[in-house]
Amino acid sequence: MPYWHEKAIRHYDSAGFQSKDEESALGKAHLRGAHELFIPAVRDRSPISYHEALVLEAYIMHTANNHLFQPDSPLPITHITDALETFTSALEQLNMECTWRSSPWIGFSGPELADIAYRVSWLTHKLHLDDKDHREVEHLIARLSSWTAPACQEESNLTELDLPPKRLALLARAYWCACSYLATHLAQERSLNLPFDANTFVEETLQLLDQLIEYEHTINNHLWPLVVVGTAAADSLTQQHISSLLPQFHLGLGPASLRRAERFLAVAWKTDSQGTMYGRKIFKDREALYQMFF
Repeated sequence: MPYWHEKAIRHYDSAGFQSKDEESALGKAHLRGAHELFIPAVRDRSPISYHEALVLEAYIMHTANNHLFQPDSPLPITHITDALETFTSALEQLNMECTWRSSPWIGFSGPELADIAYRVSWLTHKLHLDDKDHREVEHLIARLSSWTAPACQEESNLTELDLPPKRLALLARAYWCACSYLATHLAQERSLNLPFDANTFVEETLQLLDQLIEYEHTINNHLWPLVVVGTAAADSLTQQHISSLLPQFHLGLGPASLRRAERFLAVAWKTDSQGTMYGRKIFKDREALYQMFF
């Protein structure tokens, strides 16, 4: 892959933005450029070097993290599935596997959660789900139900296994919570009688992120679960808790990402004249979604 591929997926915080609209437009342009560069590579599946595989992996994670906030994206629901097949095929040709050591972007959870995060984001964009969509939601919930949290070094006696550090296991669980929240929300759209306690997802995610901020290795990925589940935080104490967590990620995320997250959650936490919080309705608000990206 040429140098352009790397340039397209760099963090966007280095630019000097004049306004939030300009900031958002430049970020979206970077993402569109990355898609145009990588779609042929995903289709081609020609042998690539380990360095090129890492660049493709970074693109996969950026796309999975940002797709929820791109409601006008033309990418198909299978896009990340196809990209992951290309990525894992490349690793196999190099006699490697997608593990926490060899895959710094998605190795913490494996390809499964990256694919689920993208698919559940793709479905969340739709104003109305048809029967095929509802079958996909049911399939995603089944995949999430069968998902097993990864074992980690600090919590296992299996010294013969090369297990990831606890911070990566915590991050994987936080992603699972956020994906489960979105999938359950979609399932409830069809059956309003389906039990849906958003506070359960909020409490569990915050417990995980409270532990994550104790580690120095803070990366962009941490913000996705916090922003997604944070939209369900209905009481002021929980909202203050989330707001207090955001600055803890400053070094790993940069000020621009934090500002966008704060603005996005501020919109989600607004209440109308009847005291009803905007909450998860923000995921159908194209204007609000356009202002958020990682």
